[in-house]
Amino acid sequence: MTMFKEQKKKIIFNLIFIIFLGYFKNSNAQNLDYEIFYFNNSSYFYNSVVLNNKLYVSSKDGVFELHKKKLEVYDTSLIGPIKVENDKLKEGVTIISNNYDYLLPDFLKKDPYSVTYFENKLILISGGKVFGFKKTLYQKKNVGSVRSISENFIGTYNGVFKKGDPHKILKYTNSYIREFNEATFICWDGLYYKNDTLSKNFTNEINSSTEIGDKLLGRANDIVEVKHPNYILNTNKGFYLINIEKEECIKISDQYNDVNFASYTIPFKNTIQFSEVFSHNNAIYTLNKITHEIKELFHFKSPVVSVLFYGPQEIYVLLKTRLVKVNPVKNSSITILDNLKLVNDVSAFYNFIFITTDVGLHLYNISTGNYAKNVLKTELNKKAYFGDKNNLFIGGVSGLYTFSLPDLNELYQKNLKKSEPRYLKIFNSIYQLKTPFIVLLILILLITSIVFYKKNQSSVSLLSSKEILEDDIKYKIEKFIDLNLNEVSIEKIKNEFKLSNYTLYNIMDRKNPGEIIRRKRLFLVKNLRKQGVPEKEISKKTGFSLNYLRNI
Repeated sequence: MTMFKEQKKKIIFNLIFIIFLGYFKNSNAQNLDYEIFYFNNSSYFYNSVVLNNKLYVSSKDGVFELHKKKLEVYDTSLIGPIKVENDKLKEGVTIISNNYDYLLPDFLKKDPYSVTYFENKLILISGGKVFGFKKTLYQKKNVGSVRSISENFIGTYNGVFKKGDPHKILKYTNSYIREFNEATFICWDGLYYKNDTLSKNFTNEINSSTEIGDKLLGRANDIVEVKHPNYILNTNKGFYLINIEKEECIKISDQYNDVNFASYTIPFKNTIQFSEVFSHNNAIYTLNKITHEIKELFHFKSPVVSVLFYGPQEIYVLLKTRLVKVNPVKNSSITILDNLKLVNDVSAFYNFIFITTDVGLHLYNISTGNYAKNVLKTELNKKAYFGDKNNLFIGGVSGLYTFSLPDLNELYQKNLKKSEPRYLKIFNSIYQLKTPFIVLLILILLITSIVFYKKNQSSVSLLSSKEILEDDIKYKIEKFIDLNLNEVSIEKIKNEFKLSNYTLYNIMDRKNPGEIIRRKRLFLVKNLRKQGVPEKEISKKTGFSLNYLRNI
């Protein structure tokens, strides 16, 4: 018994030593698509073979069978290397390989070793020790702690690089890299700008601030495109409209600092041309990129961490402990996932909504309503994700992870959990109660509530459906006005939506539609004048005549 304890201590010590001093310090590995799942040095092992879908390992003490991560004695009479001949185990020789030395600890890399493929696993035996590796459903690159990812660039705490180019662009980044058709921006302490012909660093390093036109705008957080060369920059001091070519800027608002712009379905681009959804503190908002008008969409009791926009009536909001689906048109919300911890971001890749956290990656299948938590167990970084038509890239403190859609599907299936309907949760809670009286009381209250709900639902269904319909049309009318501001009229709205004067008036909350159009135009005039746009151009964009503009 004492000898067994000593041997157990030795195994544990060697395992810890090898993992921490060898395996995880292996900086030469380019694509770590395998991870260790088994280690054994309880004997001196030679090689391994597969017979009848079973793995056998030879040693100085005989042959063992690997069964459920345990080596069980199979034949103590067969000593040394083995082979399979005529469906039987016999004495053999060790066949050496050199394809997977990057998986081994540094002190074993130059030693000969054997490799056996078994059930999508690799069994490596080197230096008398057994290493078991399983293929990961992702690729990993050791590039340092990844802070931001875009199509052609990757930002880490150790530098920002163009993919395939070892030369460092910036010494680090702590926020997003945004690539647009005619410009690329790197948000860090300041703002780095790059296009096909030039690059410029709009950074005051003394103040750790973005500096444009001798104005300190604060630390760059994120940026969205209006129309090149005009962009809206968000910093820790608020929103700014910047003209990157003229190097001019106008403050839009100082109330919303370090916001989180919503992500959109990946790999599909934003379908909202003239507005952006963002979160700040406990609410989500829309920002009209033309008029710069900011409207609150939905308010929560706790801070919003991240937002995913799926459509005007389907917005996924990540709070500190749960994921919520919001319909701003109906002013409704429902919890999709709860009991979350240390969350960072929410976004989408094909039919999956993914959540990055400090403890791993969660997946939610929009099609089925089921979910899988911790499909990747590692510390992931905020703002470090990007998807294209083929792959999803996610950054963590240990490097860059790449997932294909089939790999993501397999990870999801392996960790699948079905969402429990709410009524089952209620009955499960009742079942756990020990006192019959309390159980009976809760059941009575539940039945009474259902009867009351059914009775009242019929009386309000027509009214609520009408209100929802009107809210939806109102949203579309306002969008129509914004898109056609220079030529829109009441008659054009009526013709577009097939509405009478009376119906249009009621849908717009009994406000004069003409006055709504006029107010939006005046707001645009004010902002264009701040930008120094000529009056003739303002007239063209707003629909106001030059004579009328002179009186404003």
